[in-house]
Amino acid sequence: MILGQRKAQVFGGLLVALVLLYSEGLNAMVEVTQNSNGLGRPSPPPIKRPEGLAKQFDAAVTANDTVVKPIVRPVFDKSKYLKAIADAAAKVQAANVIKPKLRPKVMAEQAALQDSFFEGISTIAESDHGSIPKATNDEGDNTTLDIGYGHKITNTEKALKEIHGIPYIDKAGKYIPITQEQKNIIFQKDMEMHLIEARKAGWDKKLKAIGTRWEDLDIKYKLPLMSLAYNLGGANAGKQYTKVLQAAKDTNLIDFAKELRRTSAYKENGVVKNGYNKGMDNRVVRELMYSGLITDSSKVKSVLGLTNI
Repeated sequence: MILGQRKAQVFGGLLVALVLLYSEGLNAMVEVTQNSNGLGRPSPPPIKRPEGLAKQFDAAVTANDTVVKPIVRPVFDKSKYLKAIADAAAKVQAANVIKPKLRPKVMAEQAALQDSFFEGISTIAESDHGSIPKATNDEGDNTTLDIGYGHKITNTEKALKEIHGIPYIDKAGKYIPITQEQKNIIFQKDMEMHLIEARKAGWDKKLKAIGTRWEDLDIKYKLPLMSLAYNLGGANAGKQYTKVLQAAKDTNLIDFAKELRRTSAYKENGVVKNGYNKGMDNRVVRELMYSGLITDSSKVKSVLGLTNI
């Protein structure tokens, strides 16, 4: 409809223009004829331009009611698509969460915290058992040999005469005292080994079941868990401890301390018992302190009631 009106307006405008041009041409011819009166020819009367024709032409071109408006195309409404796109992107992000790489400074801070934690647990919680093997001081165990920071020598290590590649028995069968640096290496490798065992024995599956991974836990919660695995043995910790992982994921300090609490053999009035005791509560407090979660026992005293730290 709009295009039809446009064509009619254009055609009408052209027609008016032609009439004006034609009248101008005729008037020019009249002037020529008048200037040639000397030839004795009568001058024809001038042709009158139709009154108001020019105004009509201008009106036809410029009047608002005759200007053809451009075709209005439907505006693409993208808003209704944005939410769907955002929702889809959120699902992809949730399914494939990519943690940003740690900056060198953060990595250095975590490494320093880990070194400090290992030093505290080894020298205070475990204590130095010496540079050569000796009978363990664990209550009720009369056969195991310890060395360094609580490392229990296995039958395989006895046969190989070395611990994590570090020789401790010479060819003649005599003990080779290990150095302080070697004690530290053995302790850290033990911690890592027991952690791997705990993860394989159940921790990785349990963490997945609650929607997280070991790598995603806060370092301050991972360090006490490593100590737990070392203290109980990786396989035992992996199978027996579950709630402590949820507390670590939630960064719930009180629940974490409560679930870290464990029983052990201890001697009371000359009698060996097994249960909660001051020594083990103190160990858990130290694990929390050395990892940077607490500065003293006051925050966890309610769940570690036997500690005297």
